[in-house]
Amino acid sequence: MKKIIFLIILFTVDIIFSQQDTTFKEQDLIISILEDYFAQVDNKDIDGMYRFFAMPLVLHFNADKPHHIKDKEEFDAIFSAWKRSPNSNFNSTRIDSIRVNNVFFNYFCVADVTYSRLDNKGNTINQQRLLYNFVKGDKFGPLGLLIKWFKAWKIYMITNVEIVE
Repeated sequence: MKKIIFLIILFTVDIIFSQQDTTFKEQDLIISILEDYFAQVDNKDIDGMYRFFAMPLVLHFNADKPHHIKDKEEFDAIFSAWKRSPNSNFNSTRIDSIRVNNVFFNYFCVADVTYSRLDNKGNTINQQRLLYNFVKGDKFGPLGLLIKWFKAWKIYMITNVEIVE
């Protein structure tokens, strides 16, 4: 009788633990960071945007060569030019979808984001899909792995990808 009860308990525990959620444990935090980042983008607040990035930052859009931004001065120059360009002529950003995947031991992750830029009437101006690559902390390297629990998630690379319908 004890063996049967033990087997029933063991079987029940196995069922419970086999159905655990296997999503990235910090997914909600990454989504929250992206929502805060997009709020800064919508406000065209370059200093507010900067606090979300780890330097060096890599921006790779379309077939162009990647931009390697080494410091705040380069960041300010590039995003000031963006702010003056037609690309910044939108009122708000609507996040259409976000998928977050853990890449390496809760130290690197990638957020696959599809969003729409909206005008002041809520009409879609354009839609884009970007990969936001995150690192926990500001720097890469072996020491970063040891102290990663005390660091914030930062974006270190943004790449656009084709939207597949």
